[in-house]
Amino acid sequence: MDIQWTEEQELLRSSVQRLLRDRYDFDARRKLVASDEGWSRSHWNSFAELGLCAAPFQESTGGLGGGPLATMIVMQEFGRNLVVEPYFETVVLAGGLIEDIGSPEQRQTLLPKIMEGEAIWALAWAEGRSRYDFNNVTTTARRDGDNFVLSGTKAAVIGAPWADKLIVSARTSGSPRDRFGVSLFVVDPQGWFNTGDLARFDGDCLHIVGRTKEMVIRSGFNVYPAEIEAVLNSHRDVVQSAVVGRTVNGNEEVVAFVQLLQGAPTGPSDLMAFVTPQLTSYKRPSEIIVLDALPATSTGKILKHKLAESLQSA
Repeated sequence: MDIQWTEEQELLRSSVQRLLRDRYDFDARRKLVASDEGWSRSHWNSFAELGLCAAPFQESTGGLGGGPLATMIVMQEFGRNLVVEPYFETVVLAGGLIEDIGSPEQRQTLLPKIMEGEAIWALAWAEGRSRYDFNNVTTTARRDGDNFVLSGTKAAVIGAPWADKLIVSARTSGSPRDRFGVSLFVVDPQGWFNTGDLARFDGDCLHIVGRTKEMVIRSGFNVYPAEIEAVLNSHRDVVQSAVVGRTVNGNEEVVAFVQLLQGAPTGPSDLMAFVTPQLTSYKRPSEIIVLDALPATSTGKILKHKLAESLQSA
C-alpha cells in the first residue's frame, strides 16, 4: 500500500524526527535505561507538549484527530530510536481502550490526563498460561459492597513499574476460557506491588531472570544477564560471574566478569569456547574478564555498577 502523507502528517513526522534527533541519541538512551526510573519524565513532557499524546484521539474527546495513521507515524519514529517511554502502553493501549469502550464519564475524566502527559497507564491482561488467549482469564473479581476485590496474577505487564493506573482484566462470571464474563477494571498504585524483577514462565514454573535495570539491549535484542551467568557458572572452574552491558558505537555489547577457583588453569578463551555453543550469537559475551574476586557487599551481593564503571574508565 502506497500511503501519501498529508501536510499535517508530514509535519508530525518531521517534528518527531527532530525531537528525537536532538535529544535521543543512543548514549542518552543508555543513561536513561540505567537510571533508577528507567525512562525520562522530561522527555515524556516534551512528547505531550508536541501533541504526541493527544495525536491519535478523536477531536470529540479532546484529541487532535490523527487516528491510526498518527499512531503509525509516531511509533515508526519511536521504534527507530528505541524510545523507552511508555507511549504505546499509555496512549495506544490504555488510552485506546478508554476511548473505545469507556463510558462518557470515564472518557471525560481519564483521557485529558493521558493527552496532557500527566498520567502513565499500563494494560494487565496476560497470564502465565494464557497463551495469548484473551478469554483465558483466571484472575477473578468479587463484588464487595460498592467495590470489587481482584485476586490473581498477571504476567509481563509492560510499563507497570511506572504506571499511575492499570487496566486489569478479571473474570466476573463463567469459567476460565469462557468467551463471556471478563471485565476490565481500573486499579490504582495501591492495588499491586512491583518487585522490579524480570521473569519468564516455563510451564507452571516462574523463573526470575534478572532485574529490569540490568537488562542489556544488543542490536535490538533483550539480553538477560542471569541467563549468561547461569551458563558461565556451570563451568567446573567458575566460582561466580557477573554480566553487564558496555556502550559501543551506538549499541551495547555483553561483557562478562568471572571469578575462578584458586589455581584453576582455565582462561578467558577457554570460557568463551565453553559458552559459545550454549548461547545464541547476540547473547555471547564480546569479552570475558577474569578477576581474582568480584566486588561485593558484606552479604555477598555482587556490585555490578562498579564493574560497569570499570569498563567506562578503562
